[in-house]
Amino acid sequence: MQSGRVSLSGSYSPAPSSSLTVAIGGLTPGTEFGQLSVGGAASLQGTLNIVRTNSFYPAAGNSFAVMTYGSRSGIFTAFTGVDFANGRGLVTNYNASSLTVVAS
Repeated sequence: MQSGRVSLSGSYSPAPSSSLTVAIGGLTPGTEFGQLSVGGAASLQGTLNIVRTNSFYPAAGNSFAVMTYGSRSGIFTAFTGVDFANGRGLVTNYNASSLTVVAS
């Protein structure tokens, strides 16, 4: 799986059964981890899939802005790939303009 940056000038409104898959293989957005940039409103639902690539294992505190948006409503209702061994994993943080996942 490749990392990259996808930009939408309009809105993003996935179906409840849909999923967004984001690759994380390093700390650089657009080249080492994927990022979706939505210029308008993001109405979130469905599943956020995180796929680690390049044998990358994030250190505690590493953060990844996997999505930016003009505005947001809702949240992803399911997550995959966010749990690591030994109780570590990724935590989602939603704010007014982005969704960031942070390694814990």
